[in-house]
Amino acid sequence: MWVAVMERNACEATAAMALLLFADQVSNDRKREREQTLRDRSARLRSAKVKVRKEGSRQRLSKMSQAILIAWLEAHYDNPYPSNQEKGELAREAGLTVKQVSNFAGNWRKRTWNAPADMDGVSDEEDDDEGVTFGLEELIE
Repeated sequence: MWVAVMERNACEATAAMALLLFADQVSNDRKREREQTLRDRSARLRSAKVKVRKEGSRQRLSKMSQAILIAWLEAHYDNPYPSNQEKGELAREAGLTVKQVSNFAGNWRKRTWNAPADMDGVSDEEDDDEGVTFGLEELIE
């Protein structure tokens, strides 16, 4: 009888061990699935184009960068259109990109610069219409 009790205890112990191993395996599987899910999520976030700044917020140019660009634009008031080479030099001096220099110059021209009248191709002088007839004189006669 003692042997039967021992065999039964051994069977129960084996069953308990198997149950523990199974529970451990399930736990490891869940842990692996959770880790894989986290890796997938972070990979999606890295590959997605996520806006870092809040909508509507923007970073202004530094005072030093603005001063450099404004000084150049005012020094070239008659023609505030920097060439590509000048844009590169201004970008290097101000610590900006060429695109930022172009945008700043364009905005400055729109907001601040009063273009000379002869820049738009229309002169303020009255047009001289002498010698030009529109056929009205023939109708009047």
